[in-house]
Amino acid sequence: MQHLTRFNTRSLHPTRWQLDVRASDSFEDRFFRELPGRAAILAGRNHRKLSRMRRCVESAVHVIADKPWAIAPEQLPEIEAMLHEARLREMQVFDAMTERWAAPNQLLRTLLADRTLFGMLQPGTVDLPAIRLASMHALHKYVAGRPQIRPVSFFHPDEHGEPLADVGTHLADLAMWIAFPDQTFHFRSDLTILRAGRDRLPLRLPQWQRLTGFSQYPNELADWIISDVLHWPSRNWVDFTLKGHHIRIDAGWEEHLPNGDWTTAEFRGSRCWIALKNDPPPISSPVVILSPNDPAEFETIRALLVDRLSDWDDRYPNLSLKIQDNRFEIRISESQLVPHEQLFGRVMAQFLQHVQTNKPLPAWEYPNLLTKYAITTQGVARSRESESPPPE
Repeated sequence: MQHLTRFNTRSLHPTRWQLDVRASDSFEDRFFRELPGRAAILAGRNHRKLSRMRRCVESAVHVIADKPWAIAPEQLPEIEAMLHEARLREMQVFDAMTERWAAPNQLLRTLLADRTLFGMLQPGTVDLPAIRLASMHALHKYVAGRPQIRPVSFFHPDEHGEPLADVGTHLADLAMWIAFPDQTFHFRSDLTILRAGRDRLPLRLPQWQRLTGFSQYPNELADWIISDVLHWPSRNWVDFTLKGHHIRIDAGWEEHLPNGDWTTAEFRGSRCWIALKNDPPPISSPVVILSPNDPAEFETIRALLVDRLSDWDDRYPNLSLKIQDNRFEIRISESQLVPHEQLFGRVMAQFLQHVQTNKPLPAWEYPNLLTKYAITTQGVARSRESESPPPE
């Protein structure tokens, strides 16, 4: 509640949260007994989240839930049953995929859909995937101006999920949303997990204390403690195919990242290679790179890009185009790079619109949601067989 108060009282864009506190030894039972509203927001406690979502649907409460919904493959049938129930009851069940609203990802989706620029997505190979997505996140960071203290449950793989099952959810979602807009995938027939691996991060007691506020490791993490040091599963990667296209996603955590969290992406088309990278410090802002496969087409691609950027000015204001090392660099204006918390606001607005209008989600949304969680959970299961970094 103190955290919400800081948001309500901040000088820049204060929020207007109003609290109705209903404490109980069994808050969940009290919630479903009293049903104080028609919609619920669920986050945290990932291994229990799905059962609470199911109870919401059965009680005619619309749900928007933070990722992940599943951290183990055996949870997929439970998601499937819940989504079926939601359809029958005409209930809205939203996965808070905030990264779809980030300007760099929306620009990538637009570029890949332009066949005259990108061409067709190539099938790729296991060693040279058609799509590569990676993200790294800092354990120690500041949120709303204060150091973020991690709960002990965050570090328990069976409670919170390993990185691929947690932050990797966004990468699996973006692979389909950017490269295959409006296409439907069925994980039982379209997905093949090829190989995977994971790495561990040693966290000594001083690091543990700074991250959690606790001076000792808890007993529930004893299986991960070797020679008095917590060796935490901090990174997973997985190679897989979707309808024959080779894809690699790689997600992880470091204790500290001097330049903040980062995400990279690569897409190989028949005409161009398109990537999302980050400028080196002190800029550290995202840049979209486009490189023609055939150098003889460089001027043709340049002319097309100039026209497209002009046409897209209403959607992506003030894009800048620069030629660097025989490739094109597109930068998004700072005004379009909104803070992450504002992306949650956009997802929430979309959710509330669907609740108010009872408009169903697109037909591809739920099958692709199941495919997304099949990628992440089956990828984690496979990664436990191999303690190894991703191939170069």
